[in-house]
Amino acid sequence: MSMPVIIPSNTKRCQSITDIIESVALEQTGLSHIINAEGEKIQKALTLSTNNEELIKVNTSVLSMVKAITILETVLQDKLKMFDACLCNDCPIDPCTPPVVEVLLNEAKDGTLTLTEPGVYKFTGVKKPAKLTINSTPTSVITTTKPLPAGITLTNNILSIDATYDWSLAHGLSFKIGTAECYSSLIIAIASVV
Repeated sequence: MSMPVIIPSNTKRCQSITDIIESVALEQTGLSHIINAEGEKIQKALTLSTNNEELIKVNTSVLSMVKAITILETVLQDKLKMFDACLCNDCPIDPCTPPVVEVLLNEAKDGTLTLTEPGVYKFTGVKKPAKLTINSTPTSVITTTKPLPAGITLTNNILSIDATYDWSLAHGLSFKIGTAECYSSLIIAIASVV
C-alpha cells in the first residue's frame, strides 16, 4: 500500500474558517432533526403502548440518543471555540471592494492637477520640483506597474518629482492600489507648462 498523495488547497484562510463554521451549523441542523424524531418516537409510543415496560425501553432508547447528541454538541462547541479569537478582518464582505483613490497636489504653486476621468489624473508642472499625495480609502499599498522615470520617486504614498526630472518628456505613470486580487488602477499623466 502506498502513501496517499495530499495536494495543498488553494482555499484562503478566511474561507476555510467560514466553511468550518458552516459545517458546524449544518451538523446542528441535523442534530435538531434527530431530536425531533426522538420526540415523535416518544409521542407515538405513548399512543400505541399499553405496557409500561415498553415505554421504559423507548425512554431508555431516547435517553441513549440524547446522551450521544450531548457528547457531539460538546465536540461541536469545542470546534467553534477554536475560532473565538480568530477575526478575519482581511476578508472582504464582497468578493472585492477596491479602494477609493484620490490624488492631491501638495503645493498649488507647483502646477495644476486635474481628474480627467475616474482613476486618471493629469498633472501639469511648472518645471520645478513637486509632490503629489496619493490617498486611498481604506489605506492600501501602492505599487507601480512599470518603472518610474528618472527624477520621480514614490515613498510613503508621496510621489516626488525632483529637480533632475526631464520636463521635456511627457510620462504616463501607472499604479495599482490595493491587493493583488482587489485593487484600483491609477494613471497620472505628467506634462509641463509650455
